[in-house]
Amino acid sequence: MGAALDDDSLEAPWQELRAHWDDPAAHRRFVNRAALEDRLPEAGRRYREARGEKDLAPRAAEGLDLVLGAALAKLKPTPREEKPSVLVWVAPLAALAALFTATTAAAQLLHRPSLASPSVLAVEVALVALVPWSRLRGGA
Repeated sequence: MGAALDDDSLEAPWQELRAHWDDPAAHRRFVNRAALEDRLPEAGRRYREARGEKDLAPRAAEGLDLVLGAALAKLKPTPREEKPSVLVWVAPLAALAALFTATTAAAQLLHRPSLASPSVLAVEVALVALVPWSRLRGGA
């Protein structure tokens, strides 16, 4: 049942095209009609069959190119997930490491071990956590 209905929808436009086979505009109209009716596979099949006829073959190849172009134009790009920037996790770790190193060095140089106490280091971790690191991403 489906094949008969498919054939009927493009039969009249196909016969019209065959009557004006050498007119490139007629081929564009036929392919546009097939695209609007979601019948590009059938249009391609008709052009492939026409390639077997010697007098129709050159324009049939061009028609197949039109069908292929219309099919490609209907494709939609696949959405891609945005990957987080390496800076989002590397920058905070680097900043924390630099802060810990500076604090420990200052505690050693000043002979004040309390500068490197766990409570001071916890405050440093909190300060690094409060920085909006996600804004470092390119363009965001």
